[in-house]
Amino acid sequence: MLVYVEDAPPDPTAYRQIVGSLQYLTLTRPDLSFAVNKVCQYMHDPQVEHVIMVKRILRYVKATLNLGLVIIPSSDFSMQAFSDADWAGSVSNRLVYMGPNLVSWQSKKQCMPLSHVRFKFFRDKLRLVCRVSSACEGSIGTDAPP
Repeated sequence: MLVYVEDAPPDPTAYRQIVGSLQYLTLTRPDLSFAVNKVCQYMHDPQVEHVIMVKRILRYVKATLNLGLVIIPSSDFSMQAFSDADWAGSVSNRLVYMGPNLVSWQSKKQCMPLSHVRFKFFRDKLRLVCRVSSACEGSIGTDAPP
């Protein structure tokens, strides 16, 4: 049991056991990955605040027992992969299934730099709106984005 007393250092062995169990749980609970990764960084020298973070994760797990990835026993070992590519060809989301089970995934934020062509497009649209409303007289520059 991971118990702490004010101003007393926590038991590192108990901390490592619980955090190790949480690491195993992230296989079916990817929503825990970030928080568990954070508490794993303090396994060598856990402090009271780290124990408090672990207890908060455990409370979250207790409250969300119905969430997680379901792994179904299956003799189907066929692999299927799906991806979502944007118009420029960079893959932003990937899913890999083995049979009916999700075994790998990746999701990343797409960065969209404002290209010179897009800048001109939006600048021209803004100019058109300003001509119609006459509210932006002389306030639209011609410089390209940095």
